[in-house]
Amino acid sequence: DLYARYGKYKTVATVDPKAKPSEDEREQLTLWSTPLIDTINTWTLKFAVGQKDINKDWDEYIADCKNKNVDKIVALTNEIYKKQSN
Repeated sequence: DLYARYGKYKTVATVDPKAKPSEDEREQLTLWSTPLIDTINTWTLKFAVGQKDINKDWDEYIADCKNKNVDKIVALTNEIYKKQSN
C-alpha cells in the first residue's frame, strides 16, 4: 500500500542513455580505470582513517587521479556519448 501511494506522487526523471563503447574502447577504459579505482579507494581510506587531511591533501589527490588518466577517461566517455547521440 505504501508503494502504491508513493508511486501516485512520484515523478521519474529521465536519464540519458549510457555510453556504449566499442570493444576496443571498453578495453582502453578498463586499462585506465582499474588503477584509477585503486587510487581512489586508497585515498578514500587514507582520508577516512586520518592518514591524509582532505583539506590539505586534496590537490595531491587530484594530481594523483590525473596521473591515473582520469581526464582521458572522461574525454573518451564523452566522445563515445557524442558519437551515439548523433
